[in-house]
Amino acid sequence: MNTNLDKKQKVSFLTKFINLVEIAGNKVPAPFLMFTSLIVIVFILSAIFSSLGTSVTYMAASREPGQPLVETVVTARNLFNYETIRYLTTNFVQTFAYFTPLGLVMIMMLAVGVAEQAGFFHTFMRSVATTVPAALITATIAFLAVNANLISDAGIVIMPTLGAVVFKAMGRNPWIGIITGYASVQGGFGANMLIAGSDVVMSGITKNIVDLTGIPSADIHPLMNWYFMASATLLITITATFVAEKLLVKIVGDDKSESDASVLAEHKATDIERKGLRNCGIAALVYIAAVLLLTIPQGSLFRNNDGGILPSSPFLSSIVCILFFFFVLLGIVYGKSVGTIKVWADVPKFMESGIGNILNFIVAALPASIFIYVFTNSNLSTILAVSGGQLLQKMQFTGFPLLVAFIIFVCILDLFMTGGFAKWYIIGPIFLPMFSMLGFSPALTQIAYRIADSVANPLSPLDYYLPVVVGLLVTYRAKSNEGKKIGIGSVISMNIPFVACFFVVYILLLAVFYFFNLPIGPGSPIFN
Repeated sequence: MNTNLDKKQKVSFLTKFINLVEIAGNKVPAPFLMFTSLIVIVFILSAIFSSLGTSVTYMAASREPGQPLVETVVTARNLFNYETIRYLTTNFVQTFAYFTPLGLVMIMMLAVGVAEQAGFFHTFMRSVATTVPAALITATIAFLAVNANLISDAGIVIMPTLGAVVFKAMGRNPWIGIITGYASVQGGFGANMLIAGSDVVMSGITKNIVDLTGIPSADIHPLMNWYFMASATLLITITATFVAEKLLVKIVGDDKSESDASVLAEHKATDIERKGLRNCGIAALVYIAAVLLLTIPQGSLFRNNDGGILPSSPFLSSIVCILFFFFVLLGIVYGKSVGTIKVWADVPKFMESGIGNILNFIVAALPASIFIYVFTNSNLSTILAVSGGQLLQKMQFTGFPLLVAFIIFVCILDLFMTGGFAKWYIIGPIFLPMFSMLGFSPALTQIAYRIADSVANPLSPLDYYLPVVVGLLVTYRAKSNEGKKIGIGSVISMNIPFVACFFVVYILLLAVFYFFNLPIGPGSPIFN
């Protein structure tokens, strides 16, 4: 970004492209209407391809171990029939109520709502960001931002704001903190040291598709991508720090004026808040010790009948329950310590608030659940998967290059269509069976999707939170940025170095897991 930024933004190819993407993306309807339209389209296509006698033949693996492959023929099924219509009408409630992601995300948001409304998450991030040494502040902002998906979309607002406050207090250009926080929380959405609600939702959608399509796979659970995500957390943090200090500083400048301790003091945790965090730390250690006691010893509650934990066990199946009580415990301990929870009736009120944050998801889940059912029941998903897999095999375009091509495809799609879960609802039923035919496990396909959906987020002109970031840039304009026009193009242009470097790091990390055949998560291999 230079002194001629305003003129260049009017005529540059980047700005024209961004405007084109924004216009196209605005044509995409809201998720509820989009899935409703897709249901109608699937019905029509099922009738067309059924009348044409469209079918595919492939060698399917037997569900019985040790049995030979069986030649299988799948034909497009016309959904305009009594059986399908009767099923949809008589099972309308069940299709929605038993939709796997719905229950998972509601359970998690009940718990997160308690911790969030009690103030635990916000205080914890403020406390860390305002107490670390100046030399580590950029890395700290990046690390907290990458892990901020623990509090869902709230982190997208909190981290750029904290970045601005901390950098201004240190006498540095606040824009560095804002963009580092925003790029890290958005581009690092597919990474985390802990298990977040997004892991629960994604694995729930994947399990729903795997069950409906009969894909052979290891146990599907929220931890299925954790090894990769934990590794990515450290690498993305290092990468974001490097980009911020070596590249972003050159783009936006760095005043390096005298620090303003008064600004930082306003955001530091108070004595009572520090007491609350200390009590939460003790409670967390006790809780983790109790879980380990129920998991580690032979014959303990959370081990399977063979005495193990992998590839499946009560421990993995109980992850959602374990996380639920963990976040509820932290919320209650913190709330009682600082006074945000005065009576026990406040706990269910906070849970209600958590559910309120996902009302859009619940509404969209109704047509999404029906869409996945009709899409798989029409056999169009199987036909697309088999045809695509066979085409790729004929082109000899398989293996790791295929994964990279898939990631690029989803990155491009992310510019036009925000909402990672909505896209996975649509392309999951196509690519999970297709990649399974090529030997890729659902865990590998899911993490490839999450990489793409994360890395392109900071460049999407349709993101709901872009106006918030623009507002922060205006509010915290430093001397080195005076006179510069600030808009969506400015935010996106400053994020480009982050996205480019994140993309390379994610691909390199995926290559390590792929070529060394490392498990993506507990009991989650690379290949079927």
